[in-house]
Amino acid sequence: MTDSASEVLPYQVFTQPRPLLVVLSGPSGVGKDSTMAGLRTQGAQFYQVVTATTRPQRPTEVDGVDYHFLTMQRFAEMIEGIMSNVATLDTAMIMNMKNPTVL
Repeated sequence: MTDSASEVLPYQVFTQPRPLLVVLSGPSGVGKDSTMAGLRTQGAQFYQVVTATTRPQRPTEVDGVDYHFLTMQRFAEMIEGIMSNVATLDTAMIMNMKNPTVL
């Protein structure tokens, strides 16, 4: 991007392909993984986020590949940490309204 709002952006910035965000969501067992596998066999190129779960790991699953398998304790700690960061960001934004900064 540019350092100044008055700078003109080059034409290439607006003509390059942009990433497409797709969220595939549904209840357990509905076929999300099968849909992703089908897309891969059709040649679709994409990155897949590895989500976390507290359910037991199945024999064919690999931790960190299929899911991040967490204990309830670790999951609760992570949520607490996220909420703490949100509160910190919220406070920083309120305290710095005259000179906002993205942290």
